[in-house]
Amino acid sequence: MTAFAIPGLRACRIDRDWFARHPEWWMLAASAAAWLALILSRQAAPLVPLCTVSGVEPASFSAFGPPLSPRLAAHFGEWCLMTAAMMPPLVVLPVRHVAFRSFRDRRHRAIAEFLAGYLAVWIVAGAVLLPLLVGAGSLAASGRALIAAAGYALAAAWQLTGCKRAALQRCHRTVPLAAEGWRADIACARYGLGAGGSCLASCWAFMTVAMLGWHALPAMAFLEAAALRERYRPWARRRIRSSIPLLGAAFVLDLSGIMA
Repeated sequence: MTAFAIPGLRACRIDRDWFARHPEWWMLAASAAAWLALILSRQAAPLVPLCTVSGVEPASFSAFGPPLSPRLAAHFGEWCLMTAAMMPPLVVLPVRHVAFRSFRDRRHRAIAEFLAGYLAVWIVAGAVLLPLLVGAGSLAASGRALIAAAGYALAAAWQLTGCKRAALQRCHRTVPLAAEGWRADIACARYGLGAGGSCLASCWAFMTVAMLGWHALPAMAFLEAAALRERYRPWARRRIRSSIPLLGAAFVLDLSGIMA
């Protein structure tokens, strides 16, 4: 009998092979879904910007009472959504390291454990800083613009420091992982925590200016482009400095939103 191939089955096999070679696909899909959620939420009912608290007196920030808690909760939810959108694309290489150093039957579990540790660092950082940044929103538009300008200037200066280059290099560090069992679970989560700490040391300025400004989605896109460019392009010193024009573009977009 003559063997023949069924095109549909072959296409399915090719698709399965692609997913096997790119186990990070669902992480990037979740990131895209978070970006889509941000876009739809702004179109349906624009979220209150992180530094806009119209209708709340500055004295309300002296104590975190019940009137402020819902506002903080809303801003914290937006921070978590922003983190889920912007951060996963920065760790494609560590995630692939975790995946291909794990057995196939626990590969996606290992990725989830890594991401849990990685995102936990950013969520805790946001929880610590968010009350201060929301409190700064009691200022007038000119004061918020001044704070945003100072934040972007600090971010640009940080790009030129040796500490920034060292932090960016640590983002590419890999560690050995246990093969199976609870040791593998702990190793993946610990690696995620370490990667989150390195990423926070490298990208804290980007995320801070995203919170200080009008938080416009185009500005967030420019900040994401700057972070991706320096993370995946060669020649670290050049790629870090080349992010400064992208920071400038994000500042212009944020400033136009603040002063509108």
